[in-house]
Amino acid sequence: MSNKGKIIIAAVAAALLIVVIIVVALNKPASNGGDAETGDKSGSSVIGTWYSDKPDMLTFTEDGKYQAAAWNGGNAWLSSGTYAVEGSTLTLTGSYDGTTVLTIGQSEDKSKIISGKYTYYSNEEAAKAAIKAAEDQAAEDEANIIPNTTNKLLGEWISLDGTTTCTFTDKSFTVHFLGNSTTPEESLYYEYEILSDKQMSVTENGNKATYSYKLYEENGVWYFVSPVKAYASTYKKGDEQSTTGGSSAAAGTAENTIVTERVISSEKNPDMSQYTEELNTYVKENIVGTWKGTFEEHPTAASSYWSYTFKADGTYTFSDGSTNESGQYSITSDPNDNYYHSSLKLTFEGGERTVKFYFTTTSPMKMNTDDQTDPTFVKE
Repeated sequence: MSNKGKIIIAAVAAALLIVVIIVVALNKPASNGGDAETGDKSGSSVIGTWYSDKPDMLTFTEDGKYQAAAWNGGNAWLSSGTYAVEGSTLTLTGSYDGTTVLTIGQSEDKSKIISGKYTYYSNEEAAKAAIKAAEDQAAEDEANIIPNTTNKLLGEWISLDGTTTCTFTDKSFTVHFLGNSTTPEESLYYEYEILSDKQMSVTENGNKATYSYKLYEENGVWYFVSPVKAYASTYKKGDEQSTTGGSSAAAGTAENTIVTERVISSEKNPDMSQYTEELNTYVKENIVGTWKGTFEEHPTAASSYWSYTFKADGTYTFSDGSTNESGQYSITSDPNDNYYHSSLKLTFEGGERTVKFYFTTTSPMKMNTDDQTDPTFVKE
């Protein structure tokens, strides 16, 4: 055979090989989690079952339908419906689910994922690895809560009205009231131990108790809601001006201090016993109604589940979302108590308890109790 004939035969064989490759490629079924970058609108890039880090799973079929199911002990996030793929966008539509938009992409190891409220992986092993990594991170975060919280607390904090400082070391804190024309300057010393991101134990004069606290950042400023309500309850972290050369609160006077919230309570001097009846009447009149409990920094009656309802006939009801209580109440007031001007004696089936409290004169009126695990109550 001539060289020319060999060349012709080789060319024909190559052409046939190309045709075979194209035919095979066109007829090859899409693998689970196929290429999301092809612009394939048929949905072949997602056909198969995907497993999430919630965990649950989603199965996509060739007829354009999806079905959710429980997996690995979790409940399904979605139910069922139809789906459409447009590039890397996966849109699910279901009678119960409404419209859900997910994104087809890649994880750090370049494997295919579907992300949205949860991340779905094309195989169980990858999903379980993601769940394990999240659990490990959560455990590490939990272990770091105590040292991280202590580090954030260290230093001087100033009350929102500028009258009180709260200074933390790694084991103790001191509340210092600057004093004014009617109330003398005072410092109160406490020892503490961080238990979690919401609770700490506080020891005062050898008496140890567990209280709730709150530490948060807002617009670049750190705030601390103290477990101890002496003189002030909320503080913000002192800035450079307030911590250099003495605090700005100390540099001011009672006359130029702007008080953001006045409290109805007694002054330590002089003796205020003559106002006992007047205070008692005021409290009895104003306690009637419904009070909603909230742990928010700026409390409102909305979206709270704690509540007290006091009636003029001396009966009350209480609920904290899990406990419901009803019975009779009585009020006694002491204008010489500098912190909590009144107390409630609550009598109910099976027992009784006493709660000390004070009202604020801001609008809406608020009630703070001496039980540090209670929220602030706002009158509806």
